[in-house]
Amino acid sequence: MTKKGNKSFWHTLPGILTGIAGIIGAIATLWVALHSYGSVSPTPSPTLITITSPKEGDKVQGYSMVTGTIRGELLEGQYMRIISNIQSIPGAWWPQGGAIKPQNGFWNAEVWLGFDEIDAGKNFTIAVILVNEDDNKNLVKYGEEARITGKYDPISFPNNATIMDKVTVTRI
Repeated sequence: MTKKGNKSFWHTLPGILTGIAGIIGAIATLWVALHSYGSVSPTPSPTLITITSPKEGDKVQGYSMVTGTIRGELLEGQYMRIISNIQSIPGAWWPQGGAIKPQNGFWNAEVWLGFDEIDAGKNFTIAVILVNEDDNKNLVKYGEEARITGKYDPISFPNNATIMDKVTVTRI
């Protein structure tokens, strides 16, 4: 014969039922959390930005219009910009105008690619980039200073920029 006081609570019927109820509760909580996550706070689809014109390998004038599409939304504090590079000077980038404001899934921006006689026949990369607030402020400052001084010196690629699309073109 065993004494009633020697039995552990978890070996009694109330203890076993309490344990089973705890496991069922944990499984139910996990199931609800996993299945309601998508409907409460869906993961945003990534923003897709493309350049539609000019096309890779096109021959373009020194002054050109770049057009494209955007699928998705820019996040708070994110700015869309155009930046160009003459391939004969790696690491030297020229910001092109201000932040781009897409409308109805489309966008456009002007670019100036080099100088007439000096850069004719040279290849340029045109990139559409996303920058954060700090990089955008630096690009705004660059544009303001360039307009005042008339000097459009190249810059390094912005610290936190992401290239969303790019094309290589030849300036005519």
